[in-house]
Amino acid sequence: MIKLRIAAAAVALCAFAPAQAVVTVGSLYNTGVQDNNTVTTGNGVDPHWSVAYVNVPQTKSTGTLLGETSAYNGATNDKFPIGPWLAEDATSRWATPTSDAANVTDKDTTNYVYTERFSLAGFDVASVSFKGRFAADNGVSAIRLNGQLLSASGGSFSDWTSFDSSGASFVEGMNTLEFEIFNSATTSAFNPTGLRVEVQATGDVLGTVPEPASWALMLVGFGMVGVSVRRRRTFVAA
Repeated sequence: MIKLRIAAAAVALCAFAPAQAVVTVGSLYNTGVQDNNTVTTGNGVDPHWSVAYVNVPQTKSTGTLLGETSAYNGATNDKFPIGPWLAEDATSRWATPTSDAANVTDKDTTNYVYTERFSLAGFDVASVSFKGRFAADNGVSAIRLNGQLLSASGGSFSDWTSFDSSGASFVEGMNTLEFEIFNSATTSAFNPTGLRVEVQATGDVLGTVPEPASWALMLVGFGMVGVSVRRRRTFVAA
């Protein structure tokens, strides 16, 4: 009987041990939002995304990153090139390589890499995952998480394309999400290009503190163990 009581107490302790809590990763942001997740206003630097020009020789499939700098939230509703592009809203805005997307005049097909770095400090990285959607002008040629290629690509500037973190691994500390997009050659005077991303990551927080009620039940469990041990000692002495 005493052994059964001790076993029951141990089960109670395990049942009310600290549990991990699944929460949103707050350091991963959509394009065109501020730290509080409200969209930026007017023309200005994107608070969380950078962009780099990629020189891609015609005979090669990859190129060299040149001059990573801040991306801009330059395109606004009812102004060029919004119209064919997905209209902006209170969730995200377009990121562009220049403060005014109309200033982009790529004559040859040109690639850009948009990058966001986010921290997973305090998270169980094995539990983290994300889902999202993107739009791009002209399209996305590759999405990478910490250098690992994700499956989604393509897309357009007039509709959303879904993507997720399947097939890639997160690391402790800083992580890097990259979108490589292409801007097709044109003979027109303007050749705007941009990227729009909406993404949300979740994961388990390490070392979650138990609720007060859980602490109380854990103390009851310890008490059950103590009483059982005391009774066993009394029995042996007798």
